[in-house]
Amino acid sequence: MGRLQFLSDNIVRVYVFEKRPADVATLIEDMPERFYVAMLPLPEEDAQVEVWPKRARAYVVICRERGWLILLSTDRLRVRVSTKHTHAFSMARLVDKQMVLAMLGLVTS
Repeated sequence: MGRLQFLSDNIVRVYVFEKRPADVATLIEDMPERFYVAMLPLPEEDAQVEVWPKRARAYVVICRERGWLILLSTDRLRVRVSTKHTHAFSMARLVDKQMVLAMLGLVTS
């Protein structure tokens, strides 16, 4: 995985899931029952990450093992990841808290 450069100043915090899964679980638990999630594959090379609109506050979760860059927000947002050779774009979708917890394997039965 290359380095990620965040060009937007509306990124509240960046989490690396494998290093601090408890912090990610707490972040998700503190979110409302439904919130917006955008997902993109992690680029292999250095990349720039942009988030719109500028008023949207986003939390970033990097999942290296799964190969995903995940953005969580209470606001609808769009994200673009650009490398020298590729561009990826994603619009956030409204999801349930339990779905995100299950996707990351954080649900305790």
